[in-house]
Amino acid sequence: MSLNRIEMRPTAAELQSNFDRPGLSLAEAAADLTMNEAHLTALLGMRVVGPAEVWLVPDYFEQAVRDVGKEPVPFSILT
Repeated sequence: MSLNRIEMRPTAAELQSNFDRPGLSLAEAAADLTMNEAHLTALLGMRVVGPAEVWLVPDYFEQAVRDVGKEPVPFSILT
């Protein structure tokens, strides 16, 4: 799935919200996702997105939010 520029803005905000909710550090999340921190930062801003990452990263953050007993922010585009 490729996102267009209009879809990237809300997706980036939703990714950031779900990254922030469980209190993970950038280093911890990057290590779990087997990528470097710079790449994860770019993904959070939707500046670098590979097709598999469009699904891997949101799934990881949603699970991380649930793991701390919170409800993830729903994704409006990535349903």
